[in-house]
Amino acid sequence: MISDQDLRRWGVHQPERVRALLDESGLLIEDLGHALEKCADIEQFALVCARAADQCPQLIEALNSDAEAACRFAAVVGFSSWWGDYLLQHPDFLTMPPPPSGLGIVEYLRRVLPQGWEEDCAGEDSNAWSFAACVMRSAYRRALFEIVADDLLSPDPCAPQHFQSVARRISDLADAALEAALYIAQCLEDRCRQIPLCVIAMGKTGGQELNYISDVDVMYVLGDFPAQQNGGEPQSAEMLERATKMANIINAVCSSPASEAPLWSLDANLRPEGRDGALVRTLDSFHSYWKRWAQNWEFQALLKARPCAGDQRTGEEFLRLASPFIWEASARDGFVDEVRSMRLQVERSVPEKNRDQELKLGVGGLRDIEFSVQFLQLVHGRNDERIRQASTLDALDALSAEGYIARSDAASLRESYAYLRTLEHRSQLLRMHRTHNLPHSQSQLERLVRSLYGTDTSTHDLHEYLRSLRRQVRALHHSVFFRPIIAASAQADDDLIRLDPQQAMERLRALGYLDPRSAMGHIQSLSTGTSRRAMIQRHLLPVLLSWIADGANPDMGLLNFRVLSEEIGDSHWYLALLRDSDFAASQLCRVLSASEWLGALLRLFPEAVSWLDSPELLETPSQETLRGQMLATARRAASTEDAVEKIRLIRTREVLRIALREVTGNTSGIGEALSSIADVCLQSSLETLIEREADECGVLGLELCALGSYGAQELTYTSDLDVIAIMNDEASSEEASVAHTLLTRLKQLLARPSRALAVALDFNLRPEGKNGALVRSCESYIDYYQKWAQSWEKQMLVRLRPLAGGPNAHRLWEFVQEYCYSNALSPTEKQEIQLMKVRVERERIPGGIDPRMHVKLGPGALSDIQWLVELFQLQWGYDDPSLRVASTKRALDALCKDGHLSSQSYNLIESTWTMAQRLRRLKVIATGPSASKNDVLPSNVDQLVALAMLMGYSRESRSQMIDQWLSASRKVRTLFEKLFWDIT
Repeated sequence: MISDQDLRRWGVHQPERVRALLDESGLLIEDLGHALEKCADIEQFALVCARAADQCPQLIEALNSDAEAACRFAAVVGFSSWWGDYLLQHPDFLTMPPPPSGLGIVEYLRRVLPQGWEEDCAGEDSNAWSFAACVMRSAYRRALFEIVADDLLSPDPCAPQHFQSVARRISDLADAALEAALYIAQCLEDRCRQIPLCVIAMGKTGGQELNYISDVDVMYVLGDFPAQQNGGEPQSAEMLERATKMANIINAVCSSPASEAPLWSLDANLRPEGRDGALVRTLDSFHSYWKRWAQNWEFQALLKARPCAGDQRTGEEFLRLASPFIWEASARDGFVDEVRSMRLQVERSVPEKNRDQELKLGVGGLRDIEFSVQFLQLVHGRNDERIRQASTLDALDALSAEGYIARSDAASLRESYAYLRTLEHRSQLLRMHRTHNLPHSQSQLERLVRSLYGTDTSTHDLHEYLRSLRRQVRALHHSVFFRPIIAASAQADDDLIRLDPQQAMERLRALGYLDPRSAMGHIQSLSTGTSRRAMIQRHLLPVLLSWIADGANPDMGLLNFRVLSEEIGDSHWYLALLRDSDFAASQLCRVLSASEWLGALLRLFPEAVSWLDSPELLETPSQETLRGQMLATARRAASTEDAVEKIRLIRTREVLRIALREVTGNTSGIGEALSSIADVCLQSSLETLIEREADECGVLGLELCALGSYGAQELTYTSDLDVIAIMNDEASSEEASVAHTLLTRLKQLLARPSRALAVALDFNLRPEGKNGALVRSCESYIDYYQKWAQSWEKQMLVRLRPLAGGPNAHRLWEFVQEYCYSNALSPTEKQEIQLMKVRVERERIPGGIDPRMHVKLGPGALSDIQWLVELFQLQWGYDDPSLRVASTKRALDALCKDGHLSSQSYNLIESTWTMAQRLRRLKVIATGPSASKNDVLPSNVDQLVALAMLMGYSRESRSQMIDQWLSASRKVRTLFEKLFWDIT
């Protein structure tokens, strides 16, 4: 007797109500104890029974006469609301015997369909298939019910063996349904069985690991006719047309509406050319397509191809023709990039709100496991037929048995895959709908948990375990690729992994390392030995190598990592950082594989690696702090040269800090930060030089003002520092000569080749350019600009900025404000500026360079934006004080706010200006400061990939970066032409 206590123990909250419902239904429950214990929702089961008593009492009678059937009924309808509704709509369903497993649905159809049914359905009726299809669908669901019941009553539902059994039974049933659909098509279109049509299962169907509800992926192939096999005429267009009609009937029998609901969506979109391609192709057509047009992902998809219905000889020939293409795919150009791109697109396709529920596509999900297994199959299956398995679990077993995956890793992946697929199965089974997410409904989630664990586990426990499992899967995703390589490199017996060096190099090559022999040497150096460093690096390398492989240049990244580790690898903090901070370690790998320049700077300042662990450590210190550091170290130096060198090294360290900040994603304020440390470096160097070599210049009041991009605080990593020098009005010619000598010495010391980054001082914007005095008094500057300056020099002064706030520099700045903004531009001044812009465009872009690729001087690039903004500032600044700023960005903001630019024009100009500035800076990081043409987008593919990835594009979407730049600059140029020449 089942008591209320039993019901409560089985999760029933209202046992009296449940008992009343069951009593009302008339169902005998005394023998259902085991079934109710396994029933996920007894209350739902009781409601279905009560409805059955009203709607179809014969169902209750059938259940009362068969205790085993009643147990299976309770397990199914107590979990799946869909099955409850379906069984109430089909009260005779359980009395219908399932198709005998040994005969299949085709034989069942032959038995139950009335003789001559096809003739009765023949004619012009496009739904001639529907009568037989409904019989077939009912038979399919009768067999599926038994699988569902066995699944829900399993004592160990999460075991890999159980999942594999259920998935294989569902796949076999789908095969039987497809064979039955083909039988119906033959009855209607090919009664003489002349057309050798074969249905090729793909995806999970091909791997015999199908879900309860999933698209069934297929392709249709038409084989050779008997006449052709004997040397006769090839297939006629008529035969291909008839085969296509049959394929359409198969699709309709399985997937089109009828009185009995469709089984699943039959998806033939994996065929050549997808939806635009022919539904049926001949063997020759498939072969020609593979040779000429197929993409790498199509060969990866063919891994699971399997003849599942129709002419088996045709299916076998299909596989024979496909095999060379499948197993040579990993050697094709672009294979690694395409596989990575597809995986990245899949991960990014998961909406943020579904991250916790997603079982298939997200990080640590089913796709990670399937990707890992298939990738290894494609790499090593070229030379080892034993691992050419369609099923994921069978392939895992083979890869482990043959030594391509550690046994422990394979076992963990096997358990994880089965668990995730079981959750996916149960989530679909709740309402028999296609999903890869855990249910959002709390009641459905509780039902799912109870079906797996009983009442001892909560939904919170499930989510916590799932998060832990995802982390484990992602770690295994790294491990299975690289741990065998490390074992082979270090000559270690790592869980019986038996990759030989050649196999290890093949895997490295497939993972993106272009020089696998050198990579093997680096790995061996990093992982061999018994030192603490080698032991920790052996443990960490699978993940680190994976992150490096995901970078722009894996070979360079691995070399940089080896050199860095050899220099600081014994440091306790370094090894602890790699071990304990995934974020810092991943960012380090990103940096090392993106930039040889940053790799060299990290070797110069190895402590900078620790900054990657904290955004706060990547923030630039204040000018007061840096000035104190620079002057303190300079005063301890033995010579002036050494003092300036120490100042430059501190600046170099801070440039590295800024670059690391930008590479790791914080792009705000980079130009301002670079300008700030340039200010401190310049002022500290000048102060040190005066103190050591020219004390009298302190009396002269020698000061500097910044111009150009330096004045606007828009520096890149290699920008020259445009400055002009000012001294007191009362300084004599001899004193001016001393100042000249001092500034020349300063310029030489800052640019002298050394370990530190060079600082290029540029005085060429001074009055009269190279022919003018290197230093002038403030009065002299004012006199020159009032009497002799050209319009372009007035425009240049818009970006003047005093350094260090000295009185002479401030006085000159006050003059410039009055000089530039006392009134609007005269027509002559506007014309002179416009003509100068034409001259700059004609003369400054080097020959042999596509101007569109020049992000500074090209059409629609920074130069156009700066000239337009400066022209607007000079035109309207007299009446609008907010325009009197050196910064292009601040001036743009003011122009929009005050109505001189429309919001649409502002958005276009501002976004293009920001993109151009980032391209200029990141080009330096990607190619190095000594590279020529730093303002030109690279044509070298490796450099372009590095730049694109630093900009946030994927390796494969580098052309999108170029297209976006060309589109934006073209629009800006059009706007520039409209505004620059018509300003009023």
